[in-house]
Amino acid sequence: MKITEKLSPYSITKLDQRQIASSAFRTTPEALMGASGVFVQKTNHGGGSPFIRGLTGNQTLILVDGIERNMNDIEINEVATISVLKDASATAVYGMKGGNGVILITSKRGNTGKAKLTVEYNQTFESLSKYTENVDAYNGILARNRAILNEVDVTGQTSWSFYKPDYILDHYLKNDLPYAYASPDWRDLTMKDFGTSNRLNLNVSGGNKLVKYFGSLSYNHVGDIFDSQDLGQGFNPEFAYDRFNFRTNLDFNVTSTTLLTVNLAGIYGIQKRNGANPVTFYSSVFGHTPESPIVQYEDGVWGFSKAGYVETGANIVATSNLSGTNVDNRTELNSDYTLNQKLDVVTKGLSVKAKLAFDNYFTTEGREISNPGILYKYIAPLFYEQGGSYNYVTQTYELNGAPISNQEMVKLNYAEYQYPTNVSDGFEWVAEPWDFPTERITSESANKSVTTLYYEGSLNYARKFGN
Repeated sequence: MKITEKLSPYSITKLDQRQIASSAFRTTPEALMGASGVFVQKTNHGGGSPFIRGLTGNQTLILVDGIERNMNDIEINEVATISVLKDASATAVYGMKGGNGVILITSKRGNTGKAKLTVEYNQTFESLSKYTENVDAYNGILARNRAILNEVDVTGQTSWSFYKPDYILDHYLKNDLPYAYASPDWRDLTMKDFGTSNRLNLNVSGGNKLVKYFGSLSYNHVGDIFDSQDLGQGFNPEFAYDRFNFRTNLDFNVTSTTLLTVNLAGIYGIQKRNGANPVTFYSSVFGHTPESPIVQYEDGVWGFSKAGYVETGANIVATSNLSGTNVDNRTELNSDYTLNQKLDVVTKGLSVKAKLAFDNYFTTEGREISNPGILYKYIAPLFYEQGGSYNYVTQTYELNGAPISNQEMVKLNYAEYQYPTNVSDGFEWVAEPWDFPTERITSESANKSVTTLYYEGSLNYARKFGN
């Protein structure tokens, strides 16, 4: 379909090459953000699902150089124009598929002239635009105490079980028993001030009377705002996406009336994901109660909370860094060929066009690092209140200067352990080795590939009569 200025500007939104180049867009979906009547719902690895004039639940039709394709992995520097067709008058030619709007993306092409080489590097910084500021344990418990004192409890005074006496508040305020009454800042422990992303692109274009060409190579790294770390496990379980793109567009003037267009493009994407449960992750960062678990005890064992809720009681520093990592690989190879033959010898304005497209998409669940389990424990604040401490020289706990074993601490209800495996005696627990499979193949999930073949032929007649 040819976009004409006669259509209402409310029906079509168009971004040209100059507008795209002068913006700070990193990805093609981001280029649509802010466009009139377009809503883009961001997804992972910098992608997005565009919706036109409302979140209808049905996907917008996306055509890349006239072929229905995904726009998420198209390098922004390969794009020449983006047109958004919104009204029925603009989308009618696409039938039912265009009922939720149409997005037309055209890639750059070469021009006659000397070779032009362009190198571009961009680095972007991302931060949270808005988040909830959690109060520390002292102020949170103080506010809860005041609420309990001022409420009219009609449930049998059950809320008094959550009331904390002043001496406990005093420990939180003074921080004199940090392994009994701690107030960790979970957002500071698990999140960076900002995440970084990098993009490197190399373009070359040119041509002569016989052939015009455009070529592009690019590398894109999407970083993460979560502060994952190597805590001795030998890897960083970060969220990240690395993508390599290539494109070659060729226009051959076979004869003065015959044009052959060849487009070759591909991507290779590597998606790295943290092995932690994302529900637990987000809930733990922003939903912890003031009585948060101790991050890590003196002997190196991770702490757990007895709050009663898995999400808000989880030790997210341990789970986010020691739950392993998954890597998914994605490869896409697209090719399309268009032959346009003018038939002016028959009548002026008559032409015939044939198009063939062959696309291949491969995805594999690549290497994985999995942890068979994490050892957690909880030490009752009473242990420290009664003179308990840890001797870093002998690497043992002591009670009023006398050594006390882990078994004794459990028997005296000073300590409680959570083991990743069921054993008769918890103190015989031995950590199993990490698992390092190079490929994850199960009965439900294995390597997948999708091949798409598209072809069309058309007879076109475009001629202007009179003035």
